[in-house]
Amino acid sequence: MLKLIVRQKLIVSKYLTNLLTSAYTESNISMENLQSIRSSMLTANEDFALPYLSINGQTIKVEGSALFSGQRKVTEVLGQDSTLLTLLSGQFNKSANINLKLWDKYKMDIENYISLGITDTSRKIVFLDTDPQHLKVKIRLNLNARVLEYPKDKLSSYTAISQINKQASANLNEQARSVIRHIQEHNSDIFGIGRRYQTHYYERGKHLNWREIYPSIEIVPDIKVNISQIGIVN
Repeated sequence: MLKLIVRQKLIVSKYLTNLLTSAYTESNISMENLQSIRSSMLTANEDFALPYLSINGQTIKVEGSALFSGQRKVTEVLGQDSTLLTLLSGQFNKSANINLKLWDKYKMDIENYISLGITDTSRKIVFLDTDPQHLKVKIRLNLNARVLEYPKDKLSSYTAISQINKQASANLNEQARSVIRHIQEHNSDIFGIGRRYQTHYYERGKHLNWREIYPSIEIVPDIKVNISQIGIVN
């Protein structure tokens, strides 16, 4: 009986490891351990996220990310919002899939959608205003992508691809603004903006109560999509 219990625990452990590794590979979550989150748990100017799992009967699913403020879990970011949060955090891994509704102009609703596979990213955090009373930060995120699926299948011209790049960027920026509002409302500095500010502007930052001002600082997403590969699946 003891051997059976041990074997069952090993099977569950392997299943969970594979589940989390898959979600991490697809940039749905960030992968942390006790060592990597230790400093974040003990400071007020940087927070962290852990995988958020759900259990339904015998099924375990990675739903997204559980966000912390200090040592306390404060909220969750689920589904594609979690993928976008991971990309904004600069933790792109090997791939990421994003589904977007580009517009409402086609009669068949499915033709308004596109599925993108992110192949590479670059991210930079820039302080636009360093005055603690008007702190403004921009998160620049460039996404190189390939088209996984576009039912309309009209991507033969540079103009068409340029229009999709522009619309996809606008839609992701709108989604990112919503995600950022959510994490600020729950006082979770998942991007480590406070740590960066106090590192680069120590004299201004050393007397700040970061937990107090963080929810009201302005964080501006600047996401740009660049479709570089086209692989259509109708």
